Amino acid sequence: MYAQFENQEYEKVLSKIDEYILVFEGEEMLPKFELLKATVSGRLYGFEAYSEAVNYVALTYANKPEGEKAQKIITDVLPKLAIKEFTSDSLIGNYKVVYQFNKVNTQEIADFAKAMDTIVAKVAYYDLKTSIDVYNPELSFVVVHGLKSINGAEGFAYIIRDEDRLKITKPSTAISSENYQIIQIHKNFDAYLKDHQ
Repeated sequence: MYAQFENQEYEKVLSKIDEYILVFEGEEMLPKFELLKATVSGRLYGFEAYSEAVNYVALTYANKPEGEKAQKIITDVLPKLAIKEFTSDSLIGNYKVVYQFNKVNTQEIADFAKAMDTIVAKVAYYDLKTSIDVYNPELSFVVVHGLKSINGAEGFAYIIRDEDRLKITKPSTAISSENYQIIQIHKNFDAYLKDHQ
């Protein structure tokens, strides 16, 4: 189950956790599964789902270590994660280029990521990497990491769209690492696109 979590197979993990919650009812393992369920729910559905699930663990298992950990998350972590206002793009920092895909198109995503890996391997002046990130149950992103400015991220996307021999034509979005974290936490990519297009 941990390997599936690491591979961002969140829906499979949630399904297994729900099974285990029934199997381990009344057992010492149950609060651990509930806390894991909170984390996975947050990764897949965003801040509100995470907050609700962590609150459930804190209230239901208040006298267990997991309940205490959930309470600490409520006190220390949730206020920091609650911030959903986007930061302004500065001239320096860490930036990404994001390509959006319907999650069911697994072969298209894999092919695109492979093509992108080929492209970034040729870029000598940046240490670029790619990843496939789950956004929500419907969408996944192919992300290019390691760009140092918003102009650099936009320029990279332009060059591979118009000049690279592979002609990547998929629409892209340049975004700072801070704003990318916000869209992953709050699942508000549409709001970011509206503000930055």
